[in-house]
Amino acid sequence: MDNSPEIMGHHWGNLYSRIRTGIANTGELYTRFHDIPMEWILASREAEVYYLPKSGEIKDPIFRMATNDGVLVDFAFPGDLIRIQRISDNQKTLETVLKANPTHRFHLNRNNLPVNGVADDPQRAPEQILEQLVDYAHRKAGSTLGSNPRNEHANDFEVFTYNAVVARFKTFQALRSASDIIADESSQTIPIKLGNGCGFGCGYCCMGDISFVPYTVGQLELLLKFMKKELTEKLGKNTIERMNEGFGNVSDISHLELAYMAGKTDLSAKVAWKMIRKYFPWLNKIGTFFGAPTTLAVLKNNPNFIDETVAEGYGFNRWYLGVETAHDEGSRILGKNVTYEQKRQVSRSVQDNQYVGLKLIIQLGALGKGFYPLDKPISPKNFVPWEAAMDQTIRLVNEVRPYRTMESVHQLTEELPVNRHYRSGRIVPMDGPQQIEQERRRLRAGISRALFRGKFVDPEPDYEAFVPKGLPASQMLIVHG
Repeated sequence: MDNSPEIMGHHWGNLYSRIRTGIANTGELYTRFHDIPMEWILASREAEVYYLPKSGEIKDPIFRMATNDGVLVDFAFPGDLIRIQRISDNQKTLETVLKANPTHRFHLNRNNLPVNGVADDPQRAPEQILEQLVDYAHRKAGSTLGSNPRNEHANDFEVFTYNAVVARFKTFQALRSASDIIADESSQTIPIKLGNGCGFGCGYCCMGDISFVPYTVGQLELLLKFMKKELTEKLGKNTIERMNEGFGNVSDISHLELAYMAGKTDLSAKVAWKMIRKYFPWLNKIGTFFGAPTTLAVLKNNPNFIDETVAEGYGFNRWYLGVETAHDEGSRILGKNVTYEQKRQVSRSVQDNQYVGLKLIIQLGALGKGFYPLDKPISPKNFVPWEAAMDQTIRLVNEVRPYRTMESVHQLTEELPVNRHYRSGRIVPMDGPQQIEQERRRLRAGISRALFRGKFVDPEPDYEAFVPKGLPASQMLIVHG
């Protein structure tokens, strides 16, 4: 196949060039799409496959396939299908037909069909359409295998069949409860449960009222054996060894440690990461949540707790702290009675370990337009505007300088305890969703000078995508249109 003109140091194939030409006059969507560095790695008469390294909005390497039907398909590194786009009927835009979310559920937009014969047939259930789309992507990808590889990344390209996609989904859903939150979850993540529930009663969170029950060594051993066996049988050894990120699925690793110290379990944080490494030794990152009061309590008894748990990067090396807001009264009204000083102190303690990446999670919109502190009358003189709370949060980020801030848009779920403060008038609701973007802009502008080990703190949106929405574990598809 002849090469098209070279762009950004890479050659585009004929199929991809045709797609680019067809939408060459579009705006931001296409600009974002075609400015990403790619490497052409495989080709057939039906499809071309490109490797996209981690860059900007692409947090993990992916593969992008252009087909002779004017369709673009993205695959995650282990083989998951993560997006299908088609050129619109007027040849000017790319329309998303299918997209996977962080919890491995698919968003299907039937209005953007057809894709090469896969039509919006009202006689077909969404699952049947999903199977057709996955089979289409698998068939086109399969046509490129065995062709002359253009570089070493071609050896890493593989695509799951529909049965493998379903099997993977069922395996991972069976290993999580309805309230579990797996931060930064992607197709490369292996989540490992270390306990259930939380029990701290935070008013903005779905886990707050669920009592904390730690796992034991025996429970974790059985789980790890089961996971290793299931993943190997369903995905294959080579595939799971490309899944190089793990997550200690527990509401608070320090809560687990306190339970161990109190004799409520024989599973400590140190034992947990050693057991994870025993079964999945290839993991590059292992993340987990931690809490400020619990971690400070553990450190009083064991000043080496963080170093032992990080283990020079071999243990839990990504720590997530739910700051929500750094305003003391704002934290109290959200049901999280943790002070600015506690959050600052524990964050600095984690930052002192050079082998760990600290990530702070910040809520957008949770405090509405502002609030009245719990111990003061509801009157204008006591009103705290959202800007004041955000400025305290900015101050904390600039002082702590984490590896990343993660922005979470507050979810207005009916059963959350914090809603009583909206009903009573303690929290004044936002006028509209535009305030979320105002908060985001204020946060990002305020932390723009914060540096972490010589690099700017990296803000990351959409953390709320990792928060459970109450969907049943069997629901693999979310349909639009």
